[in-house]
Amino acid sequence: MLIRSKNKNEKIVWGLLSYTFDDSMTSAEQHEVIESIKENPNYEIFLYKGEDSDNYIGVMVVEINKNVSEEIEMAISIHRAALLPSYRTEGLGYQMYVELRDLYPEASIQGSILMSEIVKNWSIRYREENQE
Repeated sequence: MLIRSKNKNEKIVWGLLSYTFDDSMTSAEQHEVIESIKENPNYEIFLYKGEDSDNYIGVMVVEINKNVSEEIEMAISIHRAALLPSYRTEGLGYQMYVELRDLYPEASIQGSILMSEIVKNWSIRYREENQE
């Protein structure tokens, strides 16, 4: 289950997002990135709880842009996504994508440069499973 968490659970968010940061980033630089996400009104942070878990096991950072063009009312860019290492082979990254699609069914969803290949694969799988 995706849960909005932009201004909550800061330590959990930071811990999960740390999996998305370059190893050379200092904790001050990581903190700066997280603060810039929190301060941007177009960004949202979602924490993810699995169906059988009481703990947060994943995180997704998205940018939501409304009224992008005449054809696209809403565009969502997935900038970062991470799962705890022990859950990475269970398809839960894709499950987070599906739940994001359910929250924003009319939105165009793509990945940032960092996430483009992963989101492309999720999108292809989603279309195949849902015959879009």
